[in-house]
Amino acid sequence: MKTLFIILITCLCFQISDLKAQQNTSVLAMQKAELQVNGLTCSMCNLSVYKSLQKVSFIDSVKTQLNSSVYTLTLKPGEYIDPSSIKKQVEDAGFSVGALRLFFQPMDVALAKDEHLAYGKFYFHVLNPPTSNESWVAEIKDKKFVSQKEYNRLRKELNQHPCYESGMTSACCTKDAESRQVYHLSF
Repeated sequence: MKTLFIILITCLCFQISDLKAQQNTSVLAMQKAELQVNGLTCSMCNLSVYKSLQKVSFIDSVKTQLNSSVYTLTLKPGEYIDPSSIKKQVEDAGFSVGALRLFFQPMDVALAKDEHLAYGKFYFHVLNPPTSNESWVAEIKDKKFVSQKEYNRLRKELNQHPCYESGMTSACCTKDAESRQVYHLSF
């Protein structure tokens, strides 16, 4: 009877540890993105960026106000956002990215400062983790996604992270041999 009890407790412990491991490997699910574009002066500028964004393969829909510089991007189901592709489309239309905010589905896992999360073909480096489980809105803080003044401030602040200046994974990010692009998020 004791042996049966010990075997039962051992099996239960393994199932609980497997459940915890599954929770920690949850995939980030993005609901939408909000893009602020700099340099728009008229509704034709707005239309130019709108049409350019519609060409991005992972974007399902683009919504904007007629005279607004903010675009709401909805992703196609199962697709990953690629900030570089969005930036390229905006720049090809003749403008620049002012901000890119990402709206994630909150997870039951707490994110920590300087944690690195694999997402699609690149990594997210968490600069400031979310403070609540209600809303996970993060802003990309890399060069070309923030003002030059903010980039210079962050570069000094994050000098112990070579990945911030290079935009590629380094020793602070991962032990993978493969070099990947990394984006820095502030929630």
